[in-house]
Amino acid sequence: MSRRYYWDWRLCLINLSLLAFCIICWLAIFLFGKLVWESRQIKNLSTVEYRKIVLKAEKTKEQTYLEKVFSKYEKACPEQYAKWVIRYSQQYRVPPRILAGIILQESSGNPKAHNRKDPYGGSRGLTQVCWRWWGNMLTKEGIAKRPEDLFHPQVSIQAGARVLRAILDQHDENLEKALIHYSGGSSVYFARIQARVSL
Repeated sequence: MSRRYYWDWRLCLINLSLLAFCIICWLAIFLFGKLVWESRQIKNLSTVEYRKIVLKAEKTKEQTYLEKVFSKYEKACPEQYAKWVIRYSQQYRVPPRILAGIILQESSGNPKAHNRKDPYGGSRGLTQVCWRWWGNMLTKEGIAKRPEDLFHPQVSIQAGARVLRAILDQHDENLEKALIHYSGGSSVYFARIQARVSL
């Protein structure tokens, strides 16, 4: 009787082992299939969509930081400005904090800022883009149709990012030289921008 019980117990243990092995194999196949599916989905995503998914946490952290920076300025709209800065800095491959610093240095966050003393028709908007120099490019690329469009915050931020990208291309990605160019020749412009975006 004891021998029969011994063999029954052993058989049960073997069955449990086989069941555990099957479960492990099933999980391995499931996880492998999921990995293959996700890799195919990522391959089909555009660059912008990929960044939205994979870099979501990082963007949220940076956006929060920029919102705090913009909140120090009375005429700024922190949440909107930060969102647009993140979007267009990625689109045109420019540093988001530099773009935010340009906005604050040029206009202190005032979308209606207008430098009427500018001899080339007046720089306008948050990023103080000069229409005489950059209007053709902005019109051609569908960013703005007329100078007054630069008073719209989103248009101005996109225009500023696009202009900065064009200047960076001219200076072989040298950021300090590009900012001197953007500012019209100020050698301390880079330092001023950094001060603007520090908390």
